[in-house]
Amino acid sequence: MTTLPANQIFYNVVPSGGIVTLLFQSYDTAGTWTITRAGNGQTLTLYNGPPIGNTNGTYWKWNYIDTGDGTNLPLAANVAYTYTFSSTNAESAVEVITPACSITIQMDSYLAIIMRCLQAGLNNIALPISGPGLIRKPTIQIAMPLTGAPQMPLISVAPVMLQQDKVPIGHAADYDYQHNKYNIYELVMRRYSVSIFSETVLERDFYVMAVITVFKASLYSILNQMGQDVSTSFSASYNQVTDPQPGFYLGEVSLEFTGNLIALVTTDYGPVNAVDVTVTPESTNMGVG
Repeated sequence: MTTLPANQIFYNVVPSGGIVTLLFQSYDTAGTWTITRAGNGQTLTLYNGPPIGNTNGTYWKWNYIDTGDGTNLPLAANVAYTYTFSSTNAESAVEVITPACSITIQMDSYLAIIMRCLQAGLNNIALPISGPGLIRKPTIQIAMPLTGAPQMPLISVAPVMLQQDKVPIGHAADYDYQHNKYNIYELVMRRYSVSIFSETVLERDFYVMAVITVFKASLYSILNQMGQDVSTSFSASYNQVTDPQPGFYLGEVSLEFTGNLIALVTTDYGPVNAVDVTVTPESTNMGVG
């Protein structure tokens, strides 16, 4: 009687933690499969039946994603779960998996860069000393004040959109099978809204042009150094608000630039599934799986 190779379980913990992707492989193409998960005081049968998945005629492979099946929550990060893959005619496979993980995200600083660039440019701008009206130095801040009447002229900056550009599926994917870090590379369009509030049309229009000028003349050179200069664009709109009285004039500048989104993901689970050791009289061979 030919002895079949033992069943096998391959797995990976999803970087979010609480979810495990599993691959069950068996040469037992005629027997009954039973797959169980034990942990947290209970044993759950994930599958019981004939071979399932894809086969090449010699063995079967079945991909399974365990998101905490049989519970109302993801898998507990502090519990060691025992997965057992048994079948009628092959030796069982057992893997103990702890789906613990933490993600460290490095935030980008583009909002701060835009703020500082606008502050520097507008603080150092040469104001007209003659003309039909007075143009004053503005207050520049992130978002609008929620209470009280703002002092005008006021310029507020806020991010309004982060949109992925067209990237082929899988092109930006990275994995951490051999280490606990990987990067997510994407091309994204970032859009920031700069709102100008003023009591006069002249002052509003002046600062709309000033914001666009700073963006194209100063901020672009910074984005170029940071690899964020795939494309840039802007648009401006004008409005007048009359309620409540006395009202104000509003200019809104939309600043857009497309470049890299680089997110570094750091995980803290062991990326090595198992260590297989085979000892022979001549040498010691070690394989990492």
